Amino acid sequence: MRDEMKKVPRLRFRGYSEDWELCKLGEKVDISSASRVHKHEWSSSGVRFFRSSDIMSAYNGTTNQKAFIPNELYEELIKKSGKVNLDDILVTGGGSVGVPYLVSDEKPLYFKDADLLWIKNSGVIDGQFLYTFFISPFFRKYIKSISHIGTISHYTIVQAKETPIKLPSFKEQGSIGSFFKYLDDTITLHQRKLEQLKELKKAYLQLMFPTKEERVPKLRFADFEGEWELCKLIGILDIIKGTQKSKSELSTNQNNCTPYPVYNGGINPSGYTNIYNRENAITISEGGNSAGFVNFVQEKFFSGGHNYTIVNNVTDTLFLFFYLCSIQEEIMRLRVGTGLPNIQKPTLMNLEIQKTTDNEQKFIGLFLKNIDILITLTQNKLNQLKSLKKSYLQNMFI
Repeated sequence: MRDEMKKVPRLRFRGYSEDWELCKLGEKVDISSASRVHKHEWSSSGVRFFRSSDIMSAYNGTTNQKAFIPNELYEELIKKSGKVNLDDILVTGGGSVGVPYLVSDEKPLYFKDADLLWIKNSGVIDGQFLYTFFISPFFRKYIKSISHIGTISHYTIVQAKETPIKLPSFKEQGSIGSFFKYLDDTITLHQRKLEQLKELKKAYLQLMFPTKEERVPKLRFADFEGEWELCKLIGILDIIKGTQKSKSELSTNQNNCTPYPVYNGGINPSGYTNIYNRENAITISEGGNSAGFVNFVQEKFFSGGHNYTIVNNVTDTLFLFFYLCSIQEEIMRLRVGTGLPNIQKPTLMNLEIQKTTDNEQKFIGLFLKNIDILITLTQNKLNQLKSLKKSYLQNMFI
């Protein structure tokens, strides 16, 4: 059934059975913009002044430089155009069009007239429901449909008023809005946890390996003491350059016929093949934009022509990998060339590191590996939540 013919969504909370009402957004809410505010009227403090960049920043969960206007100017402006209230929605009208921002508290704010549309929520539509509608695939499809080239440079007040929307009862709107609010909050919590774990790992990499001027790390497990030994890579391992494979020899798909990834540096394989020449090894990218990037491929793989593999029988592999990660910036500085930089094998072999006893190496390697496992689990959970949200948006709106 065509979307415009559907009267109920595929997925619905128990207790709701009525058809949804098709209407135009402008029939339910007032849509306008703000009074003009010139840039020279901005201030370093006062009332928050929203621009498209602020909406995009809030939507993407990032930060940007905030803008403000004086309190006195704000009082003058709201006398002319009104006050932005709780559950009102600001929508980007230029650039990345149709991105919403839900006003979730009573703090005073104002916004840039040319950048944003103001949807004054009259209590007919639940604010969280309307916000979620704007990020649903049905609204995104409408945005594309009103452009001849697939994207539009502006979403105008007229277009906003003509935007088709299907509405359930206000009570059902509230149930849907609350559900997606809970889902968004859960996603945000996992995103923060992921960022915290990455920062924690970064801190441990700085503290658990000594700098060039040190012979012991700042942070150490109990019962380990004594200075670490300074050595060059050439004294403890070998570095082998991979074998070139042409693009025609590679498959873009991993399957039973071509199960082995081909690495030419970086974190992602460049293709797949039916043979492997390395297994569970540390790699360093030899050339290109990723030259110097350290990776640990924990499976059978084919090392390509722009890839170095470390052959190591002396040092704990996990310890060595995390040590190299801790000096990743130093390795990157070994690159030569401008257009397509590369790292020469002799340069890498002369790289100095410090090593400790085998037992301490194992403790450090396993400890940092466990943090990596937590990072991976959290990232996977975050990806699952985002996929779940995408599916619910597809099935709970029409």
